[in-house]
Amino acid sequence: MESIELREQINQLLTSKEITQADMARLSGVSDSIISSWKKGVYGGDNNAISNQLGNWLNQYRKGKIRSLAIPNFQWVKTTTGQGIIDAAEFIQDMGTILVIYGAPGTGKTEACKEYCNKHPNVVMMTASPSLNSVRAVYQCIADEMKLDCSTSGVAVIRRELIKRFKAMPKAMLIIDEAQHLKREIIEALRIDINGENNGNAAITLCGNETSYAQLYGNNSTYFARFSSRIGATFVAEAKTEDLAAILDGWEIVDAAQRKLLSKALGIPGHLRIVREVLRSAFNYANGLDRSELSMTELEKAWKDRADTRPGARS
Repeated sequence: MESIELREQINQLLTSKEITQADMARLSGVSDSIISSWKKGVYGGDNNAISNQLGNWLNQYRKGKIRSLAIPNFQWVKTTTGQGIIDAAEFIQDMGTILVIYGAPGTGKTEACKEYCNKHPNVVMMTASPSLNSVRAVYQCIADEMKLDCSTSGVAVIRRELIKRFKAMPKAMLIIDEAQHLKREIIEALRIDINGENNGNAAITLCGNETSYAQLYGNNSTYFARFSSRIGATFVAEAKTEDLAAILDGWEIVDAAQRKLLSKALGIPGHLRIVREVLRSAFNYANGLDRSELSMTELEKAWKDRADTRPGARS
């Protein structure tokens, strides 16, 4: 890089106030006074040496900034499991039936559902919880996601508004994450009101752990006979080595030792979630130390803090 071009880039960086000259001096190893003289073109020493030192630092700084800025918005990495969920959801949304997704925690189910909701029209997603223990509570949560003002309305009014809204949305889909928390009467109400051909006529995706499957196909199969007949597909999410590899590739983890450490997560329940937590922590540690790239030191510290104490962690 030519010295004139480099000076312009250094000046632009300092003018943007993204970094102070004092911090630049500290991180680059070039003193504050030399940077000042070099910027003005009046440095009396070896300008080429200073240009090389600042140029190398600038390249490393940019790599570090790009990586650190990407982390907060890091939402989706395509995995075998994630793509399978998206393919199944597309099929069910087109058919207007019901999809049941179940499996171990931390296998990427929620992330895939969020990605599907973000990228496909007429999809509404909510998350169930033990506190949503009535039809009204669940319907109110769905109404909130659809920006319907029903907070003071009774369940009959909310039901009517939801049916009206879903009917107006071509090939709509409702996704409910953590669906294992839904009670019998809530699932039956969803079948009639949201999925029913004479009502909302929207596809439904129920996403949860193994309990979700047991609720539909276990001892209560007679109770859910009508619901089960509307199920167009089921998808089982399992821990897969190739999914972990895809996550590491997405985070640009290429160092063999780092990948080996993170691969130990396969023995931990919720392994993909754990890997994401470890990587975020490791990058935060590295950014706090002004590192230009992730080192094994930060990764081992993050692993010890986030993963080592979890049941199933391998030594």
